[in-house]
Amino acid sequence: MARWRRILASTSVAFGLSGCHGYQLIDPGVVPPNSVVRVQVDEGTATYLTQLTGWAPPNRRFEGKMLTVGRDSLWMAMAVATVPNGVAGESIGQRVILARGRIGAMELRKLDWARTGVVSALAAGVMVVATMKIFDGGFGGDTRGSPPGSVDLRLPLALPSP
Repeated sequence: MARWRRILASTSVAFGLSGCHGYQLIDPGVVPPNSVVRVQVDEGTATYLTQLTGWAPPNRRFEGKMLTVGRDSLWMAMAVATVPNGVAGESIGQRVILARGRIGAMELRKLDWARTGVVSALAAGVMVVATMKIFDGGFGGDTRGSPPGSVDLRLPLALPSP
């Protein structure tokens, strides 16, 4: 039983740390370095970034990591969809310089604690119900009130002694 509690606790912690993210509008001048941001750019910059990265979002919002902020430009690292050597699934980043005047809006990705808590609580609840059903024999059929059949799918609480 202690093993199942450890599994439940570690899975709940994993769900809690994975988190649900939301975006908040922010001034480009106050973005901390290495923050994940989403920028909405004008049509010309969107065409340039689409050719450079291989991504073509319909709303001209590109996501990347903020590297440095200058007086009139921003340095970002953006993921590239096409890989020069043709290896699928390889993660490559492209550094891009964007002029501040071409950015319509910038959003900072932040962890949404409320959504993360709800998702974690729901996941933990499902795991508790599933664990109870496993020990109760609910997934293998109910044997209460009648003799057990030839196959009993309940997990033993303790291993039988030899």
